[in-house]
Amino acid sequence: MTERERAFNLLRRIERESAYASIVLQDETGFVRTLVLGVLRWRSRLDHAIATLAERSVKRLDPNVVDILRIGIYQLMFMDVAPYAAVSESVDLAARYAKRARGFVNAILRRASQTDLRSLAKDLTTRTAHPQWLLDRWIRTYGQQRAAAIAEANQELSFPDIFTSTPPSGAEPSKLVPGIFKLTGSSAKVEGWAPEKRS
Repeated sequence: MTERERAFNLLRRIERESAYASIVLQDETGFVRTLVLGVLRWRSRLDHAIATLAERSVKRLDPNVVDILRIGIYQLMFMDVAPYAAVSESVDLAARYAKRARGFVNAILRRASQTDLRSLAKDLTTRTAHPQWLLDRWIRTYGQQRAAAIAEANQELSFPDIFTSTPPSGAEPSKLVPGIFKLTGSSAKVEGWAPEKRS
């Protein structure tokens, strides 16, 4: 089973069982985890892109087709993945899980690979993948500009802080607490630091 197929099956399980992503993904790392969490985080924006490219509502599409398209478009829009691989692997998924829609998936993803996908989101709700009711509340409380900044910051990836006596390379020191360093990427990529082993 490929990583994309695992991601597809996990997304279907989360949808079908209303399962918590954190529980479903507890044994997953790397590409699969990034793909599933990314699709969940940006789902409404991905659905807007699908609807725009397909010229129909995602509600009119088979749920398997929608998840396959979400996986493909997420890679094209947010990941450093070769467009050919994102399209080809997603079409292979369609061949296994949505045979009659294989040509449709291929057409939509090829169109997506030739489109500036980020430009499709015109309004704040779509661009930040936040519900309108929440943005309305923030706008009333903080004003339009600050609400937009909050929504955009809310979609940024965050990395953990660590407490250590030896400053690791690839981490920024805290401006507030001595001895705390903020990782700027995966802890696996930070030289000189590893989590403590527990017996």
